[in-house]
This record gives sequence, structure tokens and C-alpha cells, in this order.
Amino acid sequence: MMTDHPHQFRSDTMPVPAALSGPRAQRLLDALAIAETITLVVLLINLVTSHTKAVTTSIGPLHGVLYVAVIVLALFDTRLDGWKRFLAIIPGLGAPALIWVLRKDAAKAT
Repeated sequence: MMTDHPHQFRSDTMPVPAALSGPRAQRLLDALAIAETITLVVLLINLVTSHTKAVTTSIGPLHGVLYVAVIVLALFDTRLDGWKRFLAIIPGLGAPALIWVLRKDAAKAT
């Protein structure tokens, strides 16, 4: 018999702000995932071309903040189950993969 540990993370029992659920959360997750992917592409292009320090020092921290924001939003989004939350933490491909899965699920539902 499995019992819940008192300190176990369960987003279905936590109060979730309105901004982190429903269509607003989907739009926010889309925007953050797109921005994270763009910053990653900029960093990778900079890495293989000129490796300009100004690009790295300005875009690198922005990419890090966006990466963490996607993970936090995915953890608290009530629509996501465990494996979809796991997608968000995969570096590089996690955010686009999560958006692709969510849009595919939405298309099936309609």
C-alpha cells in the first residue's frame, strides 16, 4: 500500500494562482518557451561563429532565467502530468517538446 509522504510535492493540492492555470498559462508557457528557444539559438550561433563575449554575457543570463521560468510554470500548471513536467527540465529541447505535446493534445481534444 502506498501512502503519501507529508513533504511530497503535489501540485493538485497546492493553491495555484490564476495566471498559472488555463489558457493564460498556455499563452505564457508558449511565450516563455519560444523566447527560451530563441535565446538558445542565439547562444549556439554565437558559439560556433564569433563567440562574442557581449552576446554571451547578455543573452546567457536571460536564457537561464527563461529556462527556470519554463520549469517553474510547468511544475505549477495543473494541466500537466508527471512526464510532461519532466519534458520542461530537459535542456535545449524540453520547452519546444512540451509545447508540441500540449498543442498535439489540444488538437486531439477538439
